[in-house]
Order: sequence, then structure tokens, then C-alpha cells
Amino acid sequence: MAIDVRRGGARPPQLRLDPQVDFTGGLNAIEDRFQLAPNESPDCLNVDIHRRGGVQRRRSVRSWGTYDPFGDATVPAELFEHRDQINDSAKVVATRGDGVNALMAVGVGAGWTAVTNTGQDEIYDHAMMNGKSWFACKLQATQSWETPSGVPDGATAVIPDSAGAYQNDYATAAGNIFPHCQFVESHGGFMWAAWTDEGAITHPTRVRFSHPGYADRWSEDDWIDVGDEDGDQIVAIKSFRDHLLVFMHRSVHAVFGYDRQNFQVVKVSSSVGAESKKNISVTPQGVWFFSPDRGVYFYNGDGEPQWAFEKIWPLMDNGSFNEASFDDVVVASVSGKIWVSVPQDDGTDVTFVFDPAVGAWVRYGLAITGHVEFQNSSGLVEHLASTAGNAGLIKLDSGTASDSFNDAASPAEVVIDSYYVTRWMDGGSPFLPKRYKKPEFIVSGVSTHIIQAHIYFDYSDATAAKTLQLNVVGDLASTNLVWDDDDGSADDNPSAQWDDGQWAVQSAATQDEIVRGGTIGGSGRAVAIKFVGPSDVQWEIRGFTLKYLAKKPRS
Repeated sequence: MAIDVRRGGARPPQLRLDPQVDFTGGLNAIEDRFQLAPNESPDCLNVDIHRRGGVQRRRSVRSWGTYDPFGDATVPAELFEHRDQINDSAKVVATRGDGVNALMAVGVGAGWTAVTNTGQDEIYDHAMMNGKSWFACKLQATQSWETPSGVPDGATAVIPDSAGAYQNDYATAAGNIFPHCQFVESHGGFMWAAWTDEGAITHPTRVRFSHPGYADRWSEDDWIDVGDEDGDQIVAIKSFRDHLLVFMHRSVHAVFGYDRQNFQVVKVSSSVGAESKKNISVTPQGVWFFSPDRGVYFYNGDGEPQWAFEKIWPLMDNGSFNEASFDDVVVASVSGKIWVSVPQDDGTDVTFVFDPAVGAWVRYGLAITGHVEFQNSSGLVEHLASTAGNAGLIKLDSGTASDSFNDAASPAEVVIDSYYVTRWMDGGSPFLPKRYKKPEFIVSGVSTHIIQAHIYFDYSDATAAKTLQLNVVGDLASTNLVWDDDDGSADDNPSAQWDDGQWAVQSAATQDEIVRGGTIGGSGRAVAIKFVGPSDVQWEIRGFTLKYLAKKPRS
């Protein structure tokens, strides 16, 4: 009797998939990359995190208006928006102090019109009330300016100092006085002035309020001193909802109330503050500000400010930031995102951008020195900024291929270098050896371009083991494969067969493509990918899948 011996063969290793479709953790500068969350990146430049999870190159910035507001090729120090009451239009106000006679110019995106400043060294802060712009000029006379019938009147008006000329009788007050101060703000039907100079005495912690409904009528006894008399001083005042926020170097206070009989001061924080008014941005959702102790905080009116800089803090902690220039940090709200432009210790230009809707930080390789939100004649909001070394302004969050800076009569075009680095991806086991196969990538673009995917193995990112070229077709109108695209019509594409085309949405505006990358060609315990996009095309990675065979670990 024959014996049938059946020998069972070993089961071949199964192909495993490791999909990566969520990048919403954004940038985390923590030194130990093993502590990164699955959706975080240790390094990225000039990219945004899509709210649905993808990574795309940031939008460009473009030159705005005519070069050189002041006619001497100098950079504006402050930017404000002035609204005309008669024709309901807006103008951008650019100012600069030269130590002798501050300069002012107004524009709407074409040429600039000079406004004659009447003797002040610096125009430092701005608020609007009663149809006029009011300018605090440090400790010199406050100025006002308006545009009758929408046409600049050519000069600012100097407002006499209220010290010694207070109008204490509300019924007979005639107006045309204003305290010498560093900061102004319109809030709750009052004009507010802070850090005042009252004759021979300066008051770095004093806040004054005007007669209700009037910006140029002031009573001698209408003032509040804030702080603990510990040598600190006011650096900004900002209106937020039902209270006025008073920022000092080491604390934040809020003034509540609606008339001179019930104003009261409440301390918001005794541990954080700001260095200058540029450090602060007020949004409908809350107030964002940069504190010199630990970076960005967020205050929404409910309790103390909340720290929002945890993921960027390692860079601040290791000395990458120029601490001597913290008063130059610009915090701005741009299209729902928070821009924090921070001078670096090595002199580079860096802006960290936070998207509250996603909770992700990214890093831009540019910096702004001032910001203003401007409503153009079409009613659209434009975010404008000044930059170091460029006399002209730029418009943020544009959609063109490259950046454009107004640093001469002809704007200079600058390409945008961008990349995104993934965390170390180990399939859930950092010690298990793996043999990697061909990954697949979901990419997007409206024009033909190449994205480079640099592959790194086993926790060493000194040199890429291999570079894959991801060829993005972009315009797939004649070659893409679409489900159920066979209705007998003239636009059917008989050549759109598998291996001749790619799966994609049939839309010129949103081209999603599945690109099969080349073989990674190696084994390792973990893989990281650095995506480097083209410098002159908007590119996007929406997800990818690693494929690997698990190898038997050695004993």
C-alpha cells in the first residue's frame, strides 16, 4: 500500500498596506521624532495642511499697488485702514517715522497720495471714530485726518493737548482736545488713550476715556490706572467684545463696563503679556498674541489665555528666535489663519502659520513687518503687508505660481521652494524588518509637474536611499479614466484604457491622480519620505500607501 505523503509548504508572507491620508497634525518641532503623532511632520516649508488631510504648497504673495508710498524707497513702519464715511470706501494708510517729520501716504491699489504730517516724529497707533482717523504720536500731539467727499484734504490736524485744558462739563464741552499718548482705541462708544503724557508727568500704566460719543472731548478725572505698580507698563490696548484689553509686558487686564460710573479693571493674566502692539491680533473668535516667555497664546474671554505654541516651542527653547527683536514679532489674522512672523537668530525670514480649524502649524520662508486688512472697492477683503527691504506692499494669500515683491519699479518674481517631511513610518512595529514594494500616491494639480519623493530608511535622514519621480499629468481631460464613461456620445475616449490613462476626476479644476511610484528597492524597519515640490507650480499630496512584506526577525 502506497503511502501518500503530503508536505505542506510554508505560507508566503502577505503584502501589507500602510495608508497615510491624514497630515492634519502639521509641524511639530519636538527633538525626539519618536514622539510625533501619526499625522505630524518634523519639518516642512512653504506648505499648507488641507482641512481634509492633504498637503499642498502655500499660496503666493503678490505686489500690491504702486511701488514706493513715500517717494524715497523706504519701508512703511505702520499700516492702517481708514474708512470714508461719505462714500463708504476704504483707504490704506502707510506711515513711517524718520526722527524729524513722520511721513504718511494713502492708497487704494493704484498710486499713493501724500498726506502732510504736521511736525510729529512718529505716527504710532490708529483708531477711527466720528468719521476721522486719530493717530497717536508717542508723546507728541495727537493728530486727526479725514477725507471729505472721499478726497484727501492734504494735511493732518494737530489736536491740542488736553492737559491743562480739560473740558469737565459734559454739557458745555466744545471738543478739539486730546491727550498726548502712545496708544488709542475706539471701544464701547468712547475713545481710549493709554500711556499718557500729562504735562510734566508721564503715566505708563494709565488709560483715559473720552466723553461718550466724542473722540476729542476729555474730562480731567476720567482715567484708570492698571497694573500692580511693579514697574511694568502698557504696550497696547485692544477692543474685544464687551471689554477693553490692556496689554503690559508681564500681564493682561480687561476693562469692563459701559459708562464712567461702573468701569472696572479685571486682571486676565499675571504671568503673560506682550512686547508691542504688533504682537497682538484680534479676531471674532478670540485674541492671539505673542508673549516673550513661551510664544503664542489665545484668549477668548473665558478665563486665562491658553498656550497655543506647544509644537513650535522647541525652536524657541533652543534659541532659534532672536529674543532681542521680540517687539518686532508680527501676529496677523489672514483668511482665518494666524500668521506669526518671528525674527530668527540666524537672520532668516520665517513665519509660522496656524490654522485653528485644523489645529496645525506650518512654516513659511518669508516674513512680514506689518499687516492691514483692507476692504477694496468691490467689497472684497484683501490682506496686505509690508516686508523688510521692500518699499511696496504685498497682497497675501494669492493664487499665482510665484511670489512677487515690490522692491523696485518692476516687481521681482521669486520662486517658492517647498517640501514636506513625513514622520518615520514603521507599520506599527519599529523593530520588525520589512521589504518595501511600489507605493502609490494620490496627487493633485492643474498643470504638468514632477514631485520628488526622497526615501530614507531606518531613522537616518542624512542621505536619501532613493528618489522617486512622481509625474503629475495635471490636464487629464483626454486621458483620464472615469467610471461609466461609455454613453455613446462623441466625447467618449476609446483610447482611455487601463495602462494608457489614470484614474481621476473629470474636472479641470480638481485633478486627483493615482500615481504608482517606482520600487523603493530596499529593506528596513522604518521609512520616511521628503516630498519636494516644483518651485513654480501649485502641487498637492493628498495621500499615499506604503506596501511591504514583513520579514522574519532574527533571534
